[in-house]
Amino acid sequence: MGLEVYKTEIIKAVIVEFLRRGLDKVYSKEIEEWKKYIREQKFAIKLDKQMKDEIERFTEDIKLWTVLELKEFICPDLLK
Repeated sequence: MGLEVYKTEIIKAVIVEFLRRGLDKVYSKEIEEWKKYIREQKFAIKLDKQMKDEIERFTEDIKLWTVLELKEFICPDLLK
């Protein structure tokens, strides 16, 4: 636990010095790009989870289909 306290204090000191030197203005473009990257990464993780859930739901639904329904879904032209 002591190591975590030191780590937090070091990060605080680095941020204070970063702001004091005005580097937040110098690197504002890079900071905004990093924030955008993090937002997109979080969105991608959320989207992946939604897609997996949808695939699992579809897989469960398709198990209940009859042979005729499967044929219609896979190749509807065969039934004409």
